[in-house]
Amino acid sequence: MSDGSGAGARFQWAGDIALDASDNLLICDETRVRKLGTNGLVTTLAGNGIRGLASGPGSEARFAGLNGICIDQIGNVYVADSFNHRICRISIDEDGDRIPDFMETIGSGYTPGVDDSQIDTDGDGQSNAAEYIAGTDPLSAASNFRIKEVRRVGNSVVISWDGAYNRYYELLKSSNLTSWSVVTNKPVSSNGPVAVSIAISPAQNASFYRLSVSMP
Repeated sequence: MSDGSGAGARFQWAGDIALDASDNLLICDETRVRKLGTNGLVTTLAGNGIRGLASGPGSEARFAGLNGICIDQIGNVYVADSFNHRICRISIDEDGDRIPDFMETIGSGYTPGVDDSQIDTDGDGQSNAAEYIAGTDPLSAASNFRIKEVRRVGNSVVISWDGAYNRYYELLKSSNLTSWSVVTNKPVSSNGPVAVSIAISPAQNASFYRLSVSMP
């Protein structure tokens, strides 16, 4: 398998094809999705040739056996990975900021054709790309990713924050700000408040908490 122009391109096991709005051909190639441009150049849109199941940008994605492909009206690509029993969506991200191009519309706060990891529209200290991952509003400084409350309830500490749909939150704990341990790795399936209760002992020293967010 190799990308290239014309006869210089090689395929592993070319199968189903679809035509996008710009007349490019998208091709299922077993463990990769390939694109044949109108200029004759073949490139790899997603997948890396390693069989498996993994989400991620471009070459980080993994498939096991692609045999069906289609494109919706806003440019999302859907492939059938029959070996993994999955339908996978591939969203085009031409500017490489990990925000799908269809999300970067006028009034969204995201800038099409520009790396939003370098832009902070609302000036809250979090880039537009970071706000997309966190599920916060890039146009409102009041909407930001943070722990909202830490409160003592009996022999427990309750930590809360605003969750967003289809995100994973990892809460870490430390007594010295040097070594950290995982308290919870929590998937969230809807927008709204999230709270985690942590048991503590009366003699426990001060603890520090750190929250991170990611998308599957």
